[in-house]
Amino acid sequence: MHTRRIHSAVRRLLYAHRVDPVLEEVPMVHYLRLVSDSGRELNYRLHHDADPDSIQTWLAEGVRAQAFVNVPIVMDGQVEITTLAVQPGRWAAWMVFHVAQPL
Repeated sequence: MHTRRIHSAVRRLLYAHRVDPVLEEVPMVHYLRLVSDSGRELNYRLHHDADPDSIQTWLAEGVRAQAFVNVPIVMDGQVEITTLAVQPGRWAAWMVFHVAQPL
């Protein structure tokens, strides 16, 4: 009986803060979005082992160094390494974002 009251109180608290306990268990899929000066967007699904923070750092360093960045992505269920040219002026913006993947 006591346990049931605790669970009920936790559910009310989560609802009050609009936190869905199910979302805690949903795996996240990370994507890299590149936007050109003309507004063209390219989206790449990152490999699950890819570190989004490192990719953001590599892109920022690549822009300064006029380098190429190797990004692990998933295409047709296969892991591939894609080389992205990140010279200044090629991409107006980029971002790494995540989407909850349904179980």
